[in-house]
Amino acid sequence: MDIREVADKVCLVSFMQYGIGFFDEEAGRVEPAVNPFIPKKC
Repeated sequence: MDIREVADKVCLVSFMQYGIGFFDEEAGRVEPAVNPFIPKKC
């Protein structure tokens, strides 16, 4: 698991190479990231 600050008081939480969510320090909550396993439309 990796936690990296991507903006002021906002961190990206990742597992392996996949971003799983963003932690907003001011709001005190995690918002989900885009699901990388959803099939892409042609």
